[in-house]
Amino acid sequence: MAIHQTIGFLFLLAITPLTISIQYNYHASSSSPLLTSTCKKTEYQDLCLQVLSSDPHSATADLTALGRISTEKAEENSKSILDYSFKAVNEAKDYPHWSYISVCYHLYNDSYYPLAEKGPLAFKRGDYKVVEGLVDQMRKSGSKCLSVPTELKEMNDRSNFLVKITTVTINILNLL
Repeated sequence: MAIHQTIGFLFLLAITPLTISIQYNYHASSSSPLLTSTCKKTEYQDLCLQVLSSDPHSATADLTALGRISTEKAEENSKSILDYSFKAVNEAKDYPHWSYISVCYHLYNDSYYPLAEKGPLAFKRGDYKVVEGLVDQMRKSGSKCLSVPTELKEMNDRSNFLVKITTVTINILNLL
């Protein structure tokens, strides 16, 4: 019995790297030609491929669907940084840090809700300029937050990522 368990365990150890390699190569090569060519037209090509490929529908998406996916990813990231900044405000170590972090929180709060509430409806109507304006407000919030001395590496990292993903989204929306 112990020999069968040992053999089974060794077999599992032997095939696990192969399985991971196959899955990685499948995901790495599952980008459609349209996804690849679209991301090549953005400022952050690698990030574009990484983020859009994380959605299973991107492999078969047309350009409009890629724009929708990118907008949704930007909105998700916006919500995440809004939640993080709210938590950071409540955990600030003193008043000066609280005030700096509060600036970022209010910037994100003031740009996330219009994007979340108006963005999907405008996209459905095909009003991509409205969506672009809402995404650009979030991008500007990220840029402004990067200039605030919060002294929080995670806040800066998240803000930097937000600026990049919103830039990618704007690039794609401009193709529609």
